[in-house]
Amino acid sequence: MSFKTQVIAILITASLSATGQNEVDALRYSQVTFGGTARFNSLGGAFGALGGDLSVTSVNPAGLSIYRASEFSFTPAIYTHTTSSTHYGNTAEDGKINMNLGNIGVVFTDMKLGGFSGWEGTSFAITYNSHNNFHNRRSISGVNSTSSLLDHYARQVNGLNPTDVYDTDPFGSSLAWNTFLLNPINSVDTTTYIGVVGNGGAEQRKYTLQRGGLSEFDIALSGNYNNKFYIGGTLGFPLLDYTEESSYTETDISDTISYFKSFTLNESLHTSGSGFNFKLGMIFRPIDWMRIGGAVHTPTYWKLHDNYNSDMSAQFDSVPIWSTTNDKNYSASSPQGAYDYRLYTPWRLIGSMAFIIKKQGLFSVDYELVDYSSARLRGELGGFDLQNAAIDQKYIHATNIKLGTEWRFQPFSIRGGYALYGSPYSNELNDGSRENYSLGFGIRDEGFYIDFAYILSKVSEDYYLYSGDLTEATQTTLTAHAFQTTLGFRF
Repeated sequence: MSFKTQVIAILITASLSATGQNEVDALRYSQVTFGGTARFNSLGGAFGALGGDLSVTSVNPAGLSIYRASEFSFTPAIYTHTTSSTHYGNTAEDGKINMNLGNIGVVFTDMKLGGFSGWEGTSFAITYNSHNNFHNRRSISGVNSTSSLLDHYARQVNGLNPTDVYDTDPFGSSLAWNTFLLNPINSVDTTTYIGVVGNGGAEQRKYTLQRGGLSEFDIALSGNYNNKFYIGGTLGFPLLDYTEESSYTETDISDTISYFKSFTLNESLHTSGSGFNFKLGMIFRPIDWMRIGGAVHTPTYWKLHDNYNSDMSAQFDSVPIWSTTNDKNYSASSPQGAYDYRLYTPWRLIGSMAFIIKKQGLFSVDYELVDYSSARLRGELGGFDLQNAAIDQKYIHATNIKLGTEWRFQPFSIRGGYALYGSPYSNELNDGSRENYSLGFGIRDEGFYIDFAYILSKVSEDYYLYSGDLTEATQTTLTAHAFQTTLGFRF
């Protein structure tokens, strides 16, 4: 299986291709998790009606007009990711730690900008906010007594002449063919194929390393009308850098598979790109202790580039039947692949409400709607019909709910938050929802502040090593911890 095929929600044959550009990419780059400032994250990201934080350029830019002074802040962060995977009854665990920049930005606020027709002031901001952290390691191991990755490859090439199999998939089935792992079933029927593992029984191991992230530079402008109505817009320029490397091995640990010892498939992918989007938001304050917010985010129009390759090696106890040499070890490599394509992520609609309790506390809630089935892949000359059909079939609209509270005991503040990101999958067999729990603490004076945040994130999903109708799902649980510190200065 390609390392690019990750969690899927329905038990159908997955598209195994190291080239990527599939429905898994569309989902990965459409999802936004925690990022931004420590205060923003400690309230669960529920800032759509609150404002007054540099992270709101990525949520509801109208919130910039809540500022009464100019401000600069930056947020270093430490992330840890751990994945537990259970495959055919065996559980393995692995993880990764990395440092990142959650936010850096500046807002310039001009109150009473001429007092023109009720407009009390304007705010202009330039920010960088992190939206997703891909760093992780995952280990999977277990004995599969019923199938092999080679069964998936055999299904791909059945009915083809041997000369056609050679060039069918240079990143998958052709590698298995060239290393004698995939062969005709006999010398008479040369268009039906079988893998050397037969009916399973090999130990399967997969190690995956992921790196990179999704972030965004924002340019935002907001206006304050009569301290009752706030409106703002953001022009966003997201950046993407994603690397995934994997090693998949099947081994005959009990010496029960004829003349077969083991094989290993190594795959590597690097995706990079940039895009743009627009966000428009408003906040209405009907009474002093209540704020109502709304925002709409256009799709992000991504231009992406993939580099990818794979190689396979095979070891046998004796010379393979179809080999014309006396070798017991074989290897094959793919060409270096490269591809340019586009991705359009879904629209986002956000409704928000906040309640201000004098100057001592607040409660806030955000409700977000995202239709993941509306994401679309495009090539330079069109194409991607099958991949876009898979997006329609596998994904649905999801709702994200974020809650936050803050209580002030000058000069200190304590905060808490919760966020539930709904499952994007259309099949209930795979939940895929994510929960974030957060706590925070801050110290503020007139010209300086420091905030701390801790975020715990959990998501459980099914992962298929290859076709869902050939192998059981591997149950995976990702647990992420984030520690953030924001330093801010008012001027």
